[in-house]
Amino acid sequence: MTDTGHALPRRFPSVVHALLDAARHAPNAPALICGDECLSCRDYTACVAGLARELANRCPPGGRIAVLMANSIDIAIPSFAVQAAGLQLVPLNPAYTPHELAPILANAEPAGLIHDADCPQTIISLATEQGVQHRWSVGPEWRLTRWRNDPLELGRFPLPSPEALSTLQYTGGTTGRSKGVNLTHESVSINVSQREALLPTRMGDERILAVTPLFHVYAVAMGLYLAVFCRGTLVILPRYRPERVFEAIERHQITLFSAG
Repeated sequence: MTDTGHALPRRFPSVVHALLDAARHAPNAPALICGDECLSCRDYTACVAGLARELANRCPPGGRIAVLMANSIDIAIPSFAVQAAGLQLVPLNPAYTPHELAPILANAEPAGLIHDADCPQTIISLATEQGVQHRWSVGPEWRLTRWRNDPLELGRFPLPSPEALSTLQYTGGTTGRSKGVNLTHESVSINVSQREALLPTRMGDERILAVTPLFHVYAVAMGLYLAVFCRGTLVILPRYRPERVFEAIERHQITLFSAG
């Protein structure tokens, strides 16, 4: 093997391990920003731990939790909490119609659904018909940031094993029905490290702008997980507006912008 002179990037057993590592090394650093709202690394992990406890108390290990949410600070929390609770994450497009969503829910058979409070009643009715037992409605009256001051530490949870299932990722369905792909914690984490090998980041010094939807695999890998891996700040825009993008770049001194 040829020695290139470059050290290989770190590789965590799971992205939950990466989040815990970020919180331990930079607890007070800003981790998430959306509008005027900000969560530090410590706050972020507290919210993840709080939701993980809620999920674990209601769902048996190994079950699936579907997440149907638009961009916000809140959507970042279940992306880690589901995995920390020993469950499999099923990220879904909140713009799906009942016709598009029905076969996916039938295939995934999630035990629970985390959704925005303004989710159409037709979608909620569909989930009930499909046998989804638990629902969490996220909005002004019940935020996932509610645990930001909770003393519960994420490190107290049994962290995911690399070979366990992390995510059930559905394809876009451009060649027919969407197909679910099972991803292990190890494969997800390796993908993050592969990106780091090709596109290195500066530890603790990156500000990443997330414009693309955070249910999408690209936005997750190149935004959500990237920010945690490099202990950076993820700035989330609820939706794409050119003027908001330029404003955010200037206001937050963005260093990385993935808009593929």
